Amino acid sequence: MVQINSIDFQNIDPKILAAASALKEGKIVLIQTQTLWSLICLLDDEKSIKRLLSFKRDNFHFNYECLVDSIELFKHYVPDLSPRVETLLSFHSRPLSILLASDHLPEHIGNLSSKIAFRLDNSVGISTIIQLVNQGLWATSAFIGAEIKSNAFDSINESAKALADEIVELKNSKNFTGEEAVLVELDEEDNLEFLRE
Repeated sequence: MVQINSIDFQNIDPKILAAASALKEGKIVLIQTQTLWSLICLLDDEKSIKRLLSFKRDNFHFNYECLVDSIELFKHYVPDLSPRVETLLSFHSRPLSILLASDHLPEHIGNLSSKIAFRLDNSVGISTIIQLVNQGLWATSAFIGAEIKSNAFDSINESAKALADEIVELKNSKNFTGEEAVLVELDEEDNLEFLRE
């Protein structure tokens, strides 16, 4: 995990600092991730995760994911990460969620499913927040079902806005795709199965 004293606080957008502070207080934050506007909370915050799980109750693997900012943090949660997955994460052009088993997540997440979707998010806002809170984030898009027609703030589901304790809109954000991540799973022979393209 990252050392907090290695972070240059003077050059961080105050909105990102506020988002990290809100998350540490057990709040849910609505923020733009690398893919879509999403609701996020801390992985180790069981109460916030329960609140977030109430937003979407079905199709669990397609609706929730653990966000990490680096291969190192990915390996903190999935120590036996396949070299094939590492290579895929390094070279895949679109954001990629990978359904994996992990014994290194908080118990309240590990009990939800035998496999969890993990996504490496290298957007400035999310990666900085992860470094500030020193853990991964639990996330779900702020859209329900097939309603994603635009990633504009005005098109976000009203119930997502109501669930958020804080809304963080970052200006001049780069490398946002405005679409869901590709979702893959590895079979027993380490071959990729595409669940969402």
